[in-house]
Amino acid sequence: MEKNLRYDEIDEFLNSYKTINDLEKYSDILKDDLKRLQQSDFANNYLSIPSYKNEFEIYIKENDYFLHGITDRIIFDKNKIIICDYKTDNIEAKEIKKHAEYYLMQLKFYLYISSRLFSDFEIFEGNLIFVKHPDNIVSIRYPKRELESLEKEIQEIILNIRNKKFDKNLPHCRFCSFSDSTNKCIIN
Repeated sequence: MEKNLRYDEIDEFLNSYKTINDLEKYSDILKDDLKRLQQSDFANNYLSIPSYKNEFEIYIKENDYFLHGITDRIIFDKNKIIICDYKTDNIEAKEIKKHAEYYLMQLKFYLYISSRLFSDFEIFEGNLIFVKHPDNIVSIRYPKRELESLEKEIQEIILNIRNKKFDKNLPHCRFCSFSDSTNKCIIN
């Protein structure tokens, strides 16, 4: 996504990575995903906006710490900032809502930092795009006047991290890489 390749450029790009095992297999998967993405309504609505940055690093100093992130794509559209966060999860369409829950905080984090960096904008929109299903976008949107609630949410999380207060997310155990075959946490 960083390279902003067109479908017809993918073979040349992949050929420059001859050392990847199973290149042909991954090449076909990547081509299918890229073609699906580029033919989607998402592409028509968002990728044609001319003012954007891919793999855009954002950071701010907040009190005595820094907040940092790298957005997949940030779009500057009139009075609106749009963050596009691509997800490569190999899931069915019916699983998008559940998987989006894992990523929404990351997206909110990006929106918060962006709102501080680009305070002249009035609307801050974040989109999760699962490349296997690019027309099933999960979006959140904050008008400037509602950013205070997002700021409080971020500050509470930071305070909890600094105080080493981490609530267990037990429903997530069966998806977590730190669980055993019985879906029990191997750390605690």
